[in-house]
Amino acid sequence: MLNLASLDNLPLILICVVPGFIMMSIRSQFLTGRSRSDSRTFLIYVTISLLYNSFVFPFIDYIQLQSEFDFVKMLIWLALSIFVPALLGLLFGLSAQKNWFYNVLRRCGLNIVHPVETAWDYTLGTNMVGQYIIVTLKDGTYFGGFCGEKSFISSEPSERDIYIERIYDIGNNTWHLRNQTSVIVASGQVSRIELVAQPTTKGEDRNE
Repeated sequence: MLNLASLDNLPLILICVVPGFIMMSIRSQFLTGRSRSDSRTFLIYVTISLLYNSFVFPFIDYIQLQSEFDFVKMLIWLALSIFVPALLGLLFGLSAQKNWFYNVLRRCGLNIVHPVETAWDYTLGTNMVGQYIIVTLKDGTYFGGFCGEKSFISSEPSERDIYIERIYDIGNNTWHLRNQTSVIVASGQVSRIELVAQPTTKGEDRNE
């Protein structure tokens, strides 16, 4: 078993683990609801690192042969071991969040598993900024809400709580702001969340 704490194994770890770890860690920042901490995670890091290194090693050898300065060689090695995997992780994360690769495969007739696991995460996870919603609780209570930059939608599967920055009472097809009131809806209290177009609102301006 590879001892990750041993300095003797540091070059091997940098080659076989770090690129995959960096790519997957940065990619995960763009997705919600998908986190693993089991033994398969380490194998994923190693597999991705080996695939990545199979492409960059010839490039590293060529550059190092052309360069006469050890400092330049070290910078190139660090760039290809850390900065390029970070950039790839950023691109993979954006692709997963925006469904770029998924949509291309769907157009080719290939039905693959979506990178986002649940409808909650797909709908509420990253697309809720500037969205008006109607929340219905399990006791039948309902109210309007506005999810802006200050709102928060939980990405933890076991704690589906919501912080809504503006709350409205709904009546006569008009939403009335509750005196700048915000609310936290606890996990398990929500029966339904409806995404709606911008309604007619009252109370946004204190002079109304």
